[in-house]
Amino acid sequence: MTPKPPSSDELSTHTDNLLAALEHQRGRLLMHASRIRRARARGALREAQLRATDAKAARATVKAHLARESALLSEAERARVPDVEIEAHQAAVHGRVVDAKGLGETGVWVVVLDSHGRKAARVETAEVGYFQFVFPPDKVDKVDKSAKVEAGSAEAMIRLEIRDAKGNVLVRKSDPVKLARGKVVYCEVKVSS
Repeated sequence: MTPKPPSSDELSTHTDNLLAALEHQRGRLLMHASRIRRARARGALREAQLRATDAKAARATVKAHLARESALLSEAERARVPDVEIEAHQAAVHGRVVDAKGLGETGVWVVVLDSHGRKAARVETAEVGYFQFVFPPDKVDKVDKSAKVEAGSAEAMIRLEIRDAKGNVLVRKSDPVKLARGKVVYCEVKVSS
């Protein structure tokens, strides 16, 4: 007896599961590589501190290594941001809320404000400060009813506001974000600590 070949749904599910597992493993490997680089940077830092006779030179070396370490962590976190897939009639805004060093701020709220300053949506940041909003076409139109709509494409302008767990405003993004059907916009918002 010949075994029954898997259906296209089973193959699709299996492929999706494999892709998710690979993406998870990729993130773990990037974080591991970052840890190795940080350990090497710390070792080089200790070595530089032992050899440095001038206090000013040692401080500059320490700052350079810490900046490099922070940049590597930020890069590893940024690599863990997933891609967003949407349908042609939807719009999406996603990205990260980061501190001054570029490291993700988990547990803060990202609020979408329409052009009149009204709250349209909100979400809490996840691991590495990640957030995502996917807007169906009726929401794209409602976010900014005053947006000029060209034939065949709806566009709306929004702003992002960042709040802490108590609701205090940390950042009101000064640059407007343009929503358009079929488009995904990435934003990285810095909060000052």
